[in-house]
Amino acid sequence: MAMELVTGKAGVPHISSEDIGAYQAAVSGTGVIQLQNYNGTFPEVTLQNANKVVVPPMMLLLDGRFVRITAAETVTIQSGSSGYKRRDLICVRYSRDSNSGVESVTLTAVRGTSTSGTPSTPSVSGSIIRGSSVATYPIASVDIDGITPKQPVMMTQQLPPVGTVAAKIATTEWQPITLSTGWAAALNHTPMWKKSGDLVIVMGAVERKYGAFMGKIGTITGSECWPSRTQLVGASVTNNGSYAEIYVESDGNISVNGYNTFGDNLGMFVPLSCVYVPRID
Repeated sequence: MAMELVTGKAGVPHISSEDIGAYQAAVSGTGVIQLQNYNGTFPEVTLQNANKVVVPPMMLLLDGRFVRITAAETVTIQSGSSGYKRRDLICVRYSRDSNSGVESVTLTAVRGTSTSGTPSTPSVSGSIIRGSSVATYPIASVDIDGITPKQPVMMTQQLPPVGTVAAKIATTEWQPITLSTGWAAALNHTPMWKKSGDLVIVMGAVERKYGAFMGKIGTITGSECWPSRTQLVGASVTNNGSYAEIYVESDGNISVNGYNTFGDNLGMFVPLSCVYVPRID
């Protein structure tokens, strides 16, 4: 039968690693994908010495098959040759016994070709999801210049937790900006903000009244949308032709600072339309 209810009761054991691997590959993607560790990091392969590379504990998906390295492992690379360069790959190799069907994974180094010019990346082959009994998945590359290897470079795709991704792509409704003393909404252009994916959008305009300070026009109310440091988000030109730089500060305050010609004119309309990235590092 070509159809199977994988997560249904069949009365006999019937869920295979192929089933779960196919499901995870459909959800997360194919190839080699690195999952975030429990402490929120993506560990990297490091160089121990001229012939040893350390692969730290990490979690990977190989065409949907979940691989967990629970303790640091070392992989041996061959010594380089003076006057030549080489690129080696640190890989996870999958194999399936053709008789028993038993599957396993090991860490291995794939040696590149020595050259006096620019080294090329050695080729690897195989795909679990396409039925290969042996498949090799690079997780890092190591360039060797003469007899000196450089620090490894990670080659994995990184996949953060679903909750983190969902928070990044979330979109909020339009919400009002809390205006400071001396500022009022200009006509029908009430200042508003909303989060859309990785961006915060601000629109509207304000009118300067008595007692208004340029350093505090208003505040974006959602603290999750405040930048980690003051950002220049754009420029603004008032109804009387004055211009200025517009900033959003780390406390959500919108201000006019730096280069500007705003002056102290009352009744001045200031457009606040801009887009910025919150929590930039």
